[in-house]
Amino acid sequence: MEKRIRVGIRGISGLLGSRLALAVARQPDMEVVVGIGKNDATLTRLIRLEQMLRKQGRTLAGTLCLDEPHAVVQSVNDQYRPIQFIAADQLALHKHCDIIVDATGPGVSKRYSEQYQSYRIPVILQSGEFPRGTLIAPPLSSMADGNLWRQGDCCLSGLMPVLALFKNEIVTGRINIVMQYSQILNDFPTDQRIQATYRRPDLTEQLEQQLSMLLGTAEFSVDVLQVPALDYYTASIALEMQRPFSGQELNARFQKNPRMCLANSSINSTNEIDHHLREPLRAMGADLAPIVVYGSSMKPVIGHQNTCIRFQVSFYSRLIAVLPNIDTIRMLARGVPAQEAMRITDQNLSITSTV
Repeated sequence: MEKRIRVGIRGISGLLGSRLALAVARQPDMEVVVGIGKNDATLTRLIRLEQMLRKQGRTLAGTLCLDEPHAVVQSVNDQYRPIQFIAADQLALHKHCDIIVDATGPGVSKRYSEQYQSYRIPVILQSGEFPRGTLIAPPLSSMADGNLWRQGDCCLSGLMPVLALFKNEIVTGRINIVMQYSQILNDFPTDQRIQATYRRPDLTEQLEQQLSMLLGTAEFSVDVLQVPALDYYTASIALEMQRPFSGQELNARFQKNPRMCLANSSINSTNEIDHHLREPLRAMGADLAPIVVYGSSMKPVIGHQNTCIRFQVSFYSRLIAVLPNIDTIRMLARGVPAQEAMRITDQNLSITSTV
């Protein structure tokens, strides 16, 4: 049996890092050998999670590190025995790992850029590091340039498995996205602030640029609106195609693909997706694919020489950022084809497209 992929996670105490570590632990072909955190507000959460796992005979990572001075690490160890950390600078990270995922907050990884670029192993950055690294959003990536890779954000991770089905056939695309507000509400959270919608022209420009990089010559027009407190993001997509598509052919494109589910015509809201599709699966120990195509007749629109197709897609934010990181680990460390890497990830996490 081939050795498991040895994964290192910087930022393991954060939300994405801890979710990723738990998901990697369910992949038989990989393991988290090193997890690096900080002595900040996330440390208590990390300690509690590690304590719960140890009661089950498990651990979040083979070796836990803190990116802190040695005196701080010793103080934390004295406080949280028997859980013990080592100082991150004591570990030659690239000698212990086959691949590193940097799940720290935007801008943090720049401190390690020189160190990362000296490694001979892939390093996966997150979308907040735009435009650094080679863009990858399974099943597509741009041309490789060095060992630094940048994972696409939630929107790109949700759009790519769908749009890749039509690669080289799209003439133009119009995408309207409603997603979670991603900035800090740093004043009093009045009702008006919470219930407001926010335009994000910066994200719009970024998405248009990245879609062009991944999908070639097609021209895309994107608009992004953000609303606080959304678990599901929604994209309304209109594509002008090089040729007409029948409703039957369009449905066939969406069926039996990893990471996505084609909902029936009775589903018209994310609330129905959550309660009618996701909840029954969770009751059986499984989960629904995070990308759901729904709310459309799946028929070509009259006009435009019958070459315009329209549909809606929802992305479940709590899964959509974690799964592509696992796919990318498998793709970069083992050379597994993208679609197969995605199928393996879904299977190991009991994620299904069938409803």
